[in-house]
Amino acid sequence: MRLSACTLMLCILWLTGCATLNKTPKIAEPDWSMNAKIQVKTVEGERQNAIIQWQTKDSATKVNAYNSFSQPLFSLYSDKKSAKLEAADGTEKTAANLDTLMLESLGWSLPTKHLHTWLLGRLAGGETHTHYDQGDLSSFDFEQFKVELTKYQFFGSTRLPSRVTLTHPHFNVRLIVKSYEYSP
Repeated sequence: MRLSACTLMLCILWLTGCATLNKTPKIAEPDWSMNAKIQVKTVEGERQNAIIQWQTKDSATKVNAYNSFSQPLFSLYSDKKSAKLEAADGTEKTAANLDTLMLESLGWSLPTKHLHTWLLGRLAGGETHTHYDQGDLSSFDFEQFKVELTKYQFFGSTRLPSRVTLTHPHFNVRLIVKSYEYSP
């Protein structure tokens, strides 16, 4: 795969990890689904866009990624036991968990276990320099990331950020949420 495809794959892997790696005790993970656009820009100036369909049910996650012409890029399957990526060209990668898959594929990992909470506009723990705008969580730092949550809107009866931007020294990721459904 080209570097930009690997960068996009990394971001999708990172996004899907939030539902499978969150180990908050005594709180069941909700079933939820999201359709979103993801934009990735590397320090070298490479850009990649994709549309993702993300579904988490019974602690298992499935993500399908498509290019702007609705052609499949890859599918990701993740549960508490393993993670598997199937590229459109038929190649597969597997690992015991999402973080391991990311490390083996790309040599580094993202904060996957916190993303789901951030997508809800909440802090997950370990964040610093938190800022709020009119009562909404708007930005914070986490490890090497600057995270911005913007454009809050209602998805059903839940008010959530519709844009999440993560800035890392080596890349930027913007997630633009188009639809979100939640079933506790």
